[in-house]
Amino acid sequence: MIKKVIAILEYILAALVFILAFAVLFQIPARMLFHIPATWTTEVGRSAFTAIVFIGLPLLILDGTLMRIEFIRESIKNKTAGMIVDILCDIFTYFFEITLIYGCINRTMTEWSVTIPSVEFLTYGYIYLIMSIGSVLMLFASIIVTITRFRNKGEVEA
Repeated sequence: MIKKVIAILEYILAALVFILAFAVLFQIPARMLFHIPATWTTEVGRSAFTAIVFIGLPLLILDGTLMRIEFIRESIKNKTAGMIVDILCDIFTYFFEITLIYGCINRTMTEWSVTIPSVEFLTYGYIYLIMSIGSVLMLFASIIVTITRFRNKGEVEA
């Protein structure tokens, strides 16, 4: 089940990267050759980039490739103390992710009908909805990593 979700997210990310690349590359000839102020490319690129970040983060969490500082964890030689540090880090992570979910859902409802001036079919609510979905996926990915760590008695496979 998790592998299917990962595959779907990877396809979505590939499509978003294509959209981002198209928007950015279209902007160059539009302005330089055709003298068209393609303002929509900036908004589409910004929205695609935001979606890439929030949809990609759960994959990085699951893969164990998200950048983190491990000097405290690595300095602890006692396995029990290390597990306590891991639990505290997980609690802080869950707090951050739940707060992020709350804020994104709140902004989704507030901004749902506010259109982006240069791209009228796209609203800020849609962007916050993608951020909300990505935040929920981050929380689930973090829970899966925590469960895996406990099953493996403190060692997470990267």
